[in-house]
Amino acid sequence: MGNLAGVLRWQGKLDDAKPLFQQAYETSCATRGPRHSDTLVIATGLANVLRGQGNLEEAEPIARQAVEGLQESLGDTHVLTLDSIIALADILVRQEKMKVAAQLLRRALETQRESDIENRSTGLIRLRLASVLRSQGNLDETETLYRRALDVHRRTQSDEHLGTFSIMCQLGSVLLDSGKREDAEGVFSEALELCRREFGDDAPRTVAAINNFAVVLLKEKPEEAEPLFREVLEAHRRLHGDEDPGAISLIYNLASALHSQDKFDEAERQYRDALEWGRRAWGNQTPGTVRIMDAFACLLKDRQRYEEAEPLQREALETAEQVWPEGHFLTENYRSHWGECLTAMRRFPEAEEQLLLSHRKLQEMLPEGHRSIVNRMRSLAELYEAWGKQEEASTWRAKLPEPPDESVSEADSERE
Repeated sequence: MGNLAGVLRWQGKLDDAKPLFQQAYETSCATRGPRHSDTLVIATGLANVLRGQGNLEEAEPIARQAVEGLQESLGDTHVLTLDSIIALADILVRQEKMKVAAQLLRRALETQRESDIENRSTGLIRLRLASVLRSQGNLDETETLYRRALDVHRRTQSDEHLGTFSIMCQLGSVLLDSGKREDAEGVFSEALELCRREFGDDAPRTVAAINNFAVVLLKEKPEEAEPLFREVLEAHRRLHGDEDPGAISLIYNLASALHSQDKFDEAERQYRDALEWGRRAWGNQTPGTVRIMDAFACLLKDRQRYEEAEPLQREALETAEQVWPEGHFLTENYRSHWGECLTAMRRFPEAEEQLLLSHRKLQEMLPEGHRSIVNRMRSLAELYEAWGKQEEASTWRAKLPEPPDESVSEADSERE
């Protein structure tokens, strides 16, 4: 019964698996006892099902009981104990109890390290801990964990194992978040070479690797990113056909590369196609659609077509306020984009209201000196200069760092 329940769980049939796990748990409690290892393994499976159903309050005490019982009966380093710890940590993460989850996973990993044990479950705990620490902004330790995970995985698995590619992508993303763009470029380039060699150019994971590498190149080397985005789009169409909506984000990426090179005519065509398709396939109230909306409006603003850009920019802001929770930094970036468009249209009082509000909210959520805050200060200085208010302009110019941070296009700023 427990085995069938496990199969159903892995098939995603949680409603069918739950009563079987419950019955298996009750039977095992009656025949073996509630602290028997077999009973506790079933409890771990039941907790995983409850987590999958979103019943976290019921799942957590069951998972805790399994962890404590297995630590007592099998020891801290047994694979089944580690699997129960992973199950409990996953529940805690879903409950946003990140600090507690990190402590649990860190203790388990330290115990394995002290015992010089490395197995499948150790690797999973390391990756879970890396993910939790990344969500807490601890990028240095996250990078260390992913590098260790990659080293261990390569020693125990072949390069063509899917896990190798997955860990490389996670490591590359953390390096990007840390501002280590050159290191990230090297990791994603290596991942791409691995996929081309092992799986061929049209394999789905190769296409994903090409796209990841192109995204890394986009900011600094858009001219190199462009052909890669074209390759990704062509491969996606060969694999999925011309009508698959998965192509929308790929068209948007290509448009961004063209925009960054001032290839405005083709960029506009690509943005327009992506936005029209996104509205049809996804609807207006989705993060993907609002991102395209904002980027397209920024392109129109760059082309000094303010009358077309302003209503689209306003729609992007209004939609973002509905799509993301209050205080999301992208919403405030979009607000400032609208304010900059209003400045260009010489609607100065409206622009001032939006730019000051954006700057204040970004200050509340981001560290001092963050790129988005600096760009907002620069936008305010430019507003007051255009308005003829030199004293206010000088005040904001004086707040800018010296030398000023590297400026980025609005599309780049949004993606970051």
